[in-house]
Amino acid sequence: MNFEPLHLLQDAGLLSPMQAEAIHTYLSTFGGSLLNAIAVQPDLDVPALWQELARSQDRLFIGALRDASPLEAHLLTRDMATQYLVLGHVLELQTVRLITPNPFLSSTSLQPLREALRSKVPGGAFTLPRVRLEVCPPQLWKTIYDLSYPVTPYTPPLSEAEAVALASLTPRTEFGNRSLAELRRCQVVTPEQYAEAFARRLDLPYIHPHTYPLERDLFRQIPLHMFNATGQLPYLRLGDRHLLTVSPEEPSPQAAELYMRVLGYQISPAIVSTTTFDTLTLEATTNAAD
Repeated sequence: MNFEPLHLLQDAGLLSPMQAEAIHTYLSTFGGSLLNAIAVQPDLDVPALWQELARSQDRLFIGALRDASPLEAHLLTRDMATQYLVLGHVLELQTVRLITPNPFLSSTSLQPLREALRSKVPGGAFTLPRVRLEVCPPQLWKTIYDLSYPVTPYTPPLSEAEAVALASLTPRTEFGNRSLAELRRCQVVTPEQYAEAFARRLDLPYIHPHTYPLERDLFRQIPLHMFNATGQLPYLRLGDRHLLTVSPEEPSPQAAELYMRVLGYQISPAIVSTTTFDTLTLEATTNAAD
């Protein structure tokens, strides 16, 4: 793994030695990419750090969804977006502005993409378009991606490689032909990235406990046998008789039927990592209703 970006951040005073050590520890424990290990640190102000990195390279920083408007998603196909980890933003004469979550991405690595963009710019048959990179925080980039390539009944489902690229913010071509399960075993992706990729494949929400706090009193209101019978743990109330439930597995129709028949609850399933699910199961077992 290339740790040069980490050293550059330390040399620039953007990371303390303690923060750098936490990033190394995260990588050795969970695996995944360096970019992700930096982005998930709880004591780092990621948007501020990404903004400083963008400024140091004279790149526009996109800190909010409104800053990305208007969005010319048609500039790139979905395949291009996951292959190079960039999104089409704006076409200005012969310059194509692209959004990346990777502040360390070099424009020179996009040379093949410039060839593919010839047809999008005036005079592209005679000269290569210019590419200008803009930087946004990782989570915002995923939101912009979802708006650029919405899931519809008419779009093909994401491949495993595409789903992993989005979850791990790693160009799709870096995974070769390895399956999602193999990437997890080799710690190329973390447990959370595996869960997010799995959720994207199923077109279901991915839930991280730091982002969506658990409503713990649900464990005292829903009988324990419902957890065991369905494999679905209640997580949030979505309405008076409507629950968000979580599992690391693909939900079965029987789970929804059982919740409705026994308790009169409609459920909307979501995906969590096995690590999160094990923690929730232990808490549910301890606090569940009789």
